[in-house]
Amino acid sequence: MYRKNLAAFCLFITCTPAFAGQIEDATFHSAALNAPLPVNIYRPDGAPPENGWPVLYLLHGHDGDQNSWRDLGNIEKTLDTLIAAGAIRPLVVVMPSVKNSWYVDSAAVGGPGDYETALTGDLRDQIEKTLPVRKDRQGRAIAGLSMGGFGALHLAYGHEDLYGAVASLSGAIWQNVPASDLDKTPAELKLIQDSAFFHRVDRTTVTSGIVLPSTGDHFSGAF
Repeated sequence: MYRKNLAAFCLFITCTPAFAGQIEDATFHSAALNAPLPVNIYRPDGAPPENGWPVLYLLHGHDGDQNSWRDLGNIEKTLDTLIAAGAIRPLVVVMPSVKNSWYVDSAAVGGPGDYETALTGDLRDQIEKTLPVRKDRQGRAIAGLSMGGFGALHLAYGHEDLYGAVASLSGAIWQNVPASDLDKTPAELKLIQDSAFFHRVDRTTVTSGIVLPSTGDHFSGAF
């Protein structure tokens, strides 16, 4: 009985067409950074639809890079499996390397660079020029893990015209710091953070502060 079942299963997998996308290394020049921007790009198997593939910008966490989702997240096999099963449609996934920038523009304050502008402008333009992807809001999504989860929300809410969907996976979210509070001690800022964390923060409060780049190995270092 087991041999018959095994034989039937082997026949099934050999007769079922395999879906195999591929991950490509690429580097684009970013005017905002005045430097190369390394990315990994997952391209699905087969021909794109007439209006192009949808595209997901997938962001890494602190101390990660463009290889994190490939090497640690097993993203290629995961996408192949989901697409082959019909759970998701074929899509392009773009995984940029942004150092520990927290996905904000920080050159003016001595941070790693203007990565928000680099991703929402330079990288997006290059992807849409070189790949058969959709160029409308509903054809773009953004997601990320940890620091990337913060980045996904920050970029999606700050550029509502660009992304039709956003997902934050264990996002490193902190209370934004108003300019008037920048002279407070770390202990005082911690009290602000703790008191606000479990409360709904209105949009005015969230958008009126200054987002600082990380200076430590955890998000409290951003203060």
